[in-house]
Amino acid sequence: MRRHTVAVAAAVAILAVLSGALFVANRERLAAERRFGQLRQLASQVFALDEKIRNLQGAVPAREALVSVSLEYLEGLAADAGGDIELMQEISEGYFRTK
Repeated sequence: MRRHTVAVAAAVAILAVLSGALFVANRERLAAERRFGQLRQLASQVFALDEKIRNLQGAVPAREALVSVSLEYLEGLAADAGGDIELMQEISEGYFRTK
C-alpha cells in the first residue's frame, strides 16, 4: 500500500463515491415508492367517491368527469405496469369499478 498510495487513495475515493451514490439512489427509490403508494390510495378514494355519488340526482356530469380522469390514470398505469402482477390486478379492479 505504501508503494501505491495514489492508487489506493483513488480506489478508496471511488468506493466512497459509489457508496454515497447507492445510498442516495436507495433513498430516492424509497421516496418514489412511498409517493406511488399515496397515489394509489388517492385513486382508490376517487373510485369510492364515484360509488358514493352514483345514485345522486344530477351527479352525471361529476361522475363523467371522475370516470374520464380515472380512465386516463389507469391507462397511464397500464403503460408502465410491466410485469408487476399486483399493479396489474389493481388496474383491472379500477377498470371494473369504472363501469
